[in-house]
Amino acid sequence: MAGTILRTRGLTHHLLPLAAGFKQSKFRPQGREGAREKLEGFCQVLEEALAIANKDLDRLILAREVMG
Repeated sequence: MAGTILRTRGLTHHLLPLAAGFKQSKFRPQGREGAREKLEGFCQVLEEALAIANKDLDRLILAREVMG
């Protein structure tokens, strides 16, 4: 809910799209995995979020170059 409020106010431009990374990742917490599996799963989520953020950044850079 807090993320939605921040997004509507335009204050989340610098944050990673963790929710989108979680959707793209294959990791789904079951509650019975150990600390190592949880950490590996979170790292997968971060990798997916970074990939999404890099794609967005590439599109923005391309748009700036085209506009210039």
